[in-house]
Amino acid sequence: MFELFESQPAAYKKGASPEVEKRVAVEQALPELVSIYWHKGRVIGIDRFGASAPAKVLFEKFGFSIDNIVNQSKKLLKK
Repeated sequence: MFELFESQPAAYKKGASPEVEKRVAVEQALPELVSIYWHKGRVIGIDRFGASAPAKVLFEKFGFSIDNIVNQSKKLLKK
């Protein structure tokens, strides 16, 4: 998944993922891979599979609601 990004020159990769401390990533599929590049800040993601329900229910359960993302962002900004 990240092979193309990894094949880029170091300067490109550094520019694509600057050292910003207060940022939030929302990744529904592979948050552990995003965490490799997202050294600082917060990643909201699902670290397991197998849940089955309507999307709205799953989004709320796993923290992908707009309210949760906004709240997590505000908490990070207060640090």
